[in-house]
Amino acid sequence: MPQASGASLEPYLAGSAARRFPPGPLLRTAGELEDDGLRPDRTLRVASARVVFVDHVLVQHDFPALSDAALGEVPARCDEVRAHWLLEHAGVVSAAQTRQNLVNTPIETIGEERPAWRPMRYGRALVVDAGPPAGLLDLKGVGLAPDA
Repeated sequence: MPQASGASLEPYLAGSAARRFPPGPLLRTAGELEDDGLRPDRTLRVASARVVFVDHVLVQHDFPALSDAALGEVPARCDEVRAHWLLEHAGVVSAAQTRQNLVNTPIETIGEERPAWRPMRYGRALVVDAGPPAGLLDLKGVGLAPDA
């Protein structure tokens, strides 16, 4: 699995590379989205989902609880933990998309439905809560809305 790995954030924080990180605070709860068109949705974990690429430095920046220091593991093991975490929280499809079997191949899912939110004009994208202490993940391409 190709990865942007490394325990140190310093090279990315120096000079113009600092622009790589989002300005301002990251949102941690759905209530912080401040979107009047925010609609509840449901997701399911995709059984065949896999991680193709992880920018470990960016994940550590956005989710300090997943940093090498916080995990207390050797960097290679930390990379595995972060990849697994992403798979569990971002390897999802909307529940409505799983019901689109007339022209689509059925999607095998595992586990129970999970809550998600679909902001206005998000189309096939969703926001999911990855739980404390992590916060929200903004996911693209997760499928149809319940009312589609």
